[in-house]
Amino acid sequence: MPSRFPVTYACTSVSPAGIDCSKLSFDPLTRTATITPTQATYENALHPPGTYTVTFTGTATDSSQTKTTTATLVLTDVCDPPTALNAPTLTDQTYIVTDVAHPTYTHQAFTATPSYCPFDLSYTLGTISGTSDSALTRSGTTFSFSYNSEISDYSTVTQTTTITASHKSIYNASPVGPTTQSASFTTSFTDPCITSGYVTLTIAATDATKTDSYSGSTISNAISVTTNPSWCPVTVTCDTVTPSSSFPCISPTGSKPSYSHDVTIGDSTYYAGGSSPVAPGTYTISLEVYTGSTPGVSGLSQKTTYSFTLTDPCLLPSS
Repeated sequence: MPSRFPVTYACTSVSPAGIDCSKLSFDPLTRTATITPTQATYENALHPPGTYTVTFTGTATDSSQTKTTTATLVLTDVCDPPTALNAPTLTDQTYIVTDVAHPTYTHQAFTATPSYCPFDLSYTLGTISGTSDSALTRSGTTFSFSYNSEISDYSTVTQTTTITASHKSIYNASPVGPTTQSASFTTSFTDPCITSGYVTLTIAATDATKTDSYSGSTISNAISVTTNPSWCPVTVTCDTVTPSSSFPCISPTGSKPSYSHDVTIGDSTYYAGGSSPVAPGTYTISLEVYTGSTPGVSGLSQKTTYSFTLTDPCLLPSS
């Protein structure tokens, strides 16, 4: 066709179906066609990936003669696979066993490149070391914590939770690969038995008063001890005897929930002239129950008292 005849150019068809000429930007002066995928065109499935044959037609404006040519256009799915899946750094958690007010944890976001590429998240909650139990439940991207059983070793027992992102495609039900990225966080546990505010202790003497007259007999008082949580180990000890003297401060014996406080005051040792004389009178015995290694810690100890009266066997009762 002689070059002196003006010619117009146009995209006249695209096959197979999926896109059409309206999706192409055609510059008749440079005779170039472009297509610009965007987030909107991807999310609305307007540019399905595939190999397309584009037909262009040149028309001589003076003679209406035409000539066609074709070009191959390959559209790829930018999200299958994406350039990258990006896993966040998750935050490790510490949970006080039995805590009903522990805050939930919403994990940080995974991302993709391009940012609009879709992906699925799968969750493996894991189990507490050495058990089949889990302290975590999940709703969406948020985790809740609850566990009400004894932990074997708080220094080593943990639960690891893993989150995995797997890319997907709106065009392909079976994506390539798929590309995955995982991130994990670890939950460690704190012993409620040695954490103030999370353990309740009770100690009580069955009898409010006991009496003896240096008989040498064992005078016993039943002591009840309870804890919540029930599994908390405790130490039960004699705290003080007042007024201060040689009155023996003896720790109770037994195990939860039943202890016995046994006092033996014999005349050869404790009466006047003995090796550890204790004057007749009324003494207040204070007993303490505590968790952990140190007595007297606020929130981790409780005390109870009862009175013990020693009467002088050599004094005649008043008539």
